[in-house]
Amino acid sequence: MSKYEIAVIGDEGSVIAFRGLGFTVVPLESSEGAERELRRLINSKR
Repeated sequence: MSKYEIAVIGDEGSVIAFRGLGFTVVPLESSEGAERELRRLINSKR
């Protein structure tokens, strides 16, 4: 059976509550690093 994980990327005020639900939270100040963080998350689970 596959195990799925959910990550939420965005500004801290919008994403921090998701941590309480067990999601991986990646707070960013701007959209500049979003693609880099998404790729990091994908590669860390391989």
